[in-house]
Amino acid sequence: MASSLDLSGFFEEEDVSQRKIRFTSTYPPKDLFDKIESSASQLGFQVHRGHSKLKVMRNCNRSKNPNNPASFLVCTEVFELGPSLYVVELKKSHGDPAVYRQLCERICSDLGVLKMEQIFGTPSTDDLGSLDNRSATPLVAL
Repeated sequence: MASSLDLSGFFEEEDVSQRKIRFTSTYPPKDLFDKIESSASQLGFQVHRGHSKLKVMRNCNRSKNPNNPASFLVCTEVFELGPSLYVVELKKSHGDPAVYRQLCERICSDLGVLKMEQIFGTPSTDDLGSLDNRSATPLVAL
């Protein structure tokens, strides 16, 4: 019942990396939210902004049942680590893991984050290439 105690990992079969990713960025929160909103809207998702949060959803208004396979919800938060360093967290509440991965890949691509294979832990044969000073890097902490 405590809000700070998340026991969902004991009862879900899904890997944590399929539910939540975190990465760092030097973009300010407003720019991050703008880019994430743009990426999600281009993929056909509905986006709702709140104070320091962004909700990305699909078909949530038609069905009140979160277990509906067509329903999808991801919450995005940005936390400040320092004067120009932020952590972005994308957390899937419910929905298809493949759709979540597609959304994360698009957002990370638009923000210049490392390839999703490196974030999700899948081996990649592609070269990382160079990242500019406004890019983002993945965090290991979950």
